Amino acid sequence: MLHDRTGHPVSGATVEALASFETALAQLHCLIGNPLQAADAAIAAAPDFAMAHLLRAYLYLSRMDVSGIAPGQRSLATARRLAWTERETLHVLAAEAWAGGRLAAAAACFDDVLIANPRDSLALQMAHLIDFHRGDMRSLHVRVRRILPAWSAALPHLHAMLHMLAFGLEQPAGRHSRNVDPRAPGALENFMALHNWWHLVLHHLDREEHVETPCALSRYAAAPLQQMAMISKS
Repeated sequence: MLHDRTGHPVSGATVEALASFETALAQLHCLIGNPLQAADAAIAAAPDFAMAHLLRAYLYLSRMDVSGIAPGQRSLATARRLAWTERETLHVLAAEAWAGGRLAAAAACFDDVLIANPRDSLALQMAHLIDFHRGDMRSLHVRVRRILPAWSAALPHLHAMLHMLAFGLEQPAGRHSRNVDPRAPGALENFMALHNWWHLVLHHLDREEHVETPCALSRYAAAPLQQMAMISKS
């Protein structure tokens, strides 16, 4: 059985297919190119390559809209039949939860993958994306911190681990900066300070927390005025 660049055995792969899979993974981590096309090339070269089908499922599910559900589920069905290793089986469980709309369960499954395989950059990136959409600020950086001791500069995709950590620390760091000095421009003068209120509103709506939704909207409306007042006092 072949192994990927971070040492994981991959069932059903060939040398050619694994190269395409690694290309797709690198493109995903850098948000460049066409990782779906590279994943399709991996599947064409080795139709029984379980992780290539899982990657394809994730690429569709990560669209976070209805257009990705059906193709994601088709790829997942194939992966379910082909998964051989324990890691691949755990990935199938994570993808099943995600496809079923159970994002918290999917994140927990990815944690199970990462406990046994802390160098699984695909599992980490997918969990990170789910954390973002769930508004799980703590997991955005805690999960990355937990797996970093297993990484080194000699491994591919270290940059992706670091940029996920940086993103995860951005919000708590911004809040700390504001607590130290409320005039801090880096914590206040950016469009994300307003944009994130919409995320909060959507999270409340998703949870059917209708009492909290108007409160969040009113805080969103007040945010620009509060920021302008703080800046004018500096």
